[in-house]
Amino acid sequence: MAMDAYSSARSLYTSGIFFDANENPYNIFEAQAGGIEVNRYPDGKNAELRKSLGLLYGLSAAQVAVGNGSDELIDLLIRIFCRPGLDEIIICPPTFGMYRVSANMNDVSVCEIPLKNYSLDIDGINAAITASTKILFICNPNNPTGSTTARSEIIALAEKFNLIVVVDEAYGDFMDDESLISAIDKHENLVVLRTLSKAFALAGARLGIVMSSEFIISLVQKVKFPYNINSLSTDVILNALLEKDKVEKSVLALKVMRNEMETELKTYEEIVEIIPSQANFLCIRFTDSLFVFEALVKNDIITRRIAPGYGMQNILRISIGTAEQNKLLLDTLERTLTKVKA
Repeated sequence: MAMDAYSSARSLYTSGIFFDANENPYNIFEAQAGGIEVNRYPDGKNAELRKSLGLLYGLSAAQVAVGNGSDELIDLLIRIFCRPGLDEIIICPPTFGMYRVSANMNDVSVCEIPLKNYSLDIDGINAAITASTKILFICNPNNPTGSTTARSEIIALAEKFNLIVVVDEAYGDFMDDESLISAIDKHENLVVLRTLSKAFALAGARLGIVMSSEFIISLVQKVKFPYNINSLSTDVILNALLEKDKVEKSVLALKVMRNEMETELKTYEEIVEIIPSQANFLCIRFTDSLFVFEALVKNDIITRRIAPGYGMQNILRISIGTAEQNKLLLDTLERTLTKVKA
């Protein structure tokens, strides 16, 4: 299969007087764009972004690639390593839905090994892997449960099998466990996904990050679209990376409020279970989640109902908001639910 990357104008030359890309020479909307040259195509190789992210995560720029959200990167990994109609991926539901969506779009089979007590079923995964298994997707911390699997168990899978182990750490900034990023240099088949949508508060900028061996990243660079990250997002992200102290402060605040909310929610009779979370949300089992969901909606408070399969009946996923937003949520629940008698 041919794997030659598209040779975009800005991947060849990044400075000079440009007559090579059929751009409009007039930056008509310069003021609206804050002085950014939006009349010119962005850097197709994302060089400055990749260098800055490498510094952030302790890797070289050659070990980092970026996408228009993690969704693009999940799709790229499946297209790179899986043959349509022949190969399969393993997912561990309940988990992030885009793994299945991308596999289906690429005619790649999906093998399900459901979580066991909200963690990976290691024995089940070991038994399921075949010669057709090309990628194992592990969401850690997991979405929607917020639970984690031990780093040592994930590394053991990467060491044992000749397949790509993708660890999606979208919520990694919120977990107490050590990231798998530090294991990349020792395990060439290990891939770690991150995003700036959660801890960095840049969901609107749509930046996904993939980190792995230089070889795997070189493949991603070949198959990604040439201008997948726009100039406006790039500028916002580069400036945000200079102020990581703000991110660390907000992450700490969210973790404290998550723990406080969990303590408060345990006082209601209608709450059956709160899954221990290392993310910026809580997954909560109610006696009647639809009743609670609709009561909250009537007060313009929107939570996420989780599909009932895989033992997730009567579950709502509730993100941690600001202190004021959390108070509104708890006040509404207090009017709706019954306190446990002392």
